[in-house]
Amino acid sequence: MTGPPDPTTTTGPTPAAGAAPLAGAPAGTEPAPADLLRSVPPGTRVVARHRVPGGFTDALGYLRSCDGIQCEIQTRRGPVTVVLANVVAAKPVPEPPPRRPR
Repeated sequence: MTGPPDPTTTTGPTPAAGAAPLAGAPAGTEPAPADLLRSVPPGTRVVARHRVPGGFTDALGYLRSCDGIQCEIQTRRGPVTVVLANVVAAKPVPEPPPRRPR
């Protein structure tokens, strides 16, 4: 008899939508958040959660540059420099929906 899958059974991590595995990474694994930021081309819209004094904050915008130490993300409020060592989560995100006319 077949029924719903057993919720206690895990099948491993699922790659984030739009995230391609890095070369040399085992199949079915997600890249580290900093590695993902290093791998996407400039101009990609991304969100990066990173540590700041007192907690965490998000930077949502277009990736302008990224080197081995930090990335610059152009947000609505201006450019934000994100130190890669402080990134705890990151992913590419779709373009914002068009604004509705008033």
